[in-house]
Amino acid sequence: QFERAIELNPSFADAHMLYAHYLGIIGEIDKSTRHAERSVELDPLNPFVVGFYGVQAVMRRDYHEAIAAGERSLTMAPGYTFGYTALWMARYGLGQREDAVSTIAAMMRANGRVEYAEFLEEALQQSSPEAAALQLADYLVASSSLDSKEPVRLGMLYMVGEDFDSAIDWFEIAVEQSNPNVPYVGVNAQNPGFRAHPRFAQLME
Repeated sequence: QFERAIELNPSFADAHMLYAHYLGIIGEIDKSTRHAERSVELDPLNPFVVGFYGVQAVMRRDYHEAIAAGERSLTMAPGYTFGYTALWMARYGLGQREDAVSTIAAMMRANGRVEYAEFLEEALQQSSPEAAALQLADYLVASSSLDSKEPVRLGMLYMVGEDFDSAIDWFEIAVEQSNPNVPYVGVNAQNPGFRAHPRFAQLME
């Protein structure tokens, strides 16, 4: 259907970008990159396209390009979620753990989750980035808010906090719920220790 959409309208940037994400998720990175680059060529001033391009750059481990795209997206639309998503994952991939966790806090603040942002920022001042992420994950689990139980977000926070079993527990819940973000786990959960965990291979199956 993506290919049919592009055949009908080769200049439809969104079709190229969404197809690029599908291709990246199933491991066809070179083809994914061609469609991602084409989408930006077609619509370079669209923060959705540029932000999504940044996430695709994370998939191919081109972290510096992902940071540049995330920053461009946020310049066009301050507070835009996909800009922050590309930024925090790219900084995490580069080993910039404190910057990555600070970016997660900024994303939460921009999305109106000020309570969670302030909790994470305070935790980051008092402890390591890994410990701060773990504290926020535990805080969200203990919260009464249904919004706080978003399983992929919790899984990512536990991964950053290096509690890999809890991360996989939440990713498994996401699979059971058919969460639309769960296909990204295979390409965007980047911690080498997490990927080496025996339950990760089972999760991917």
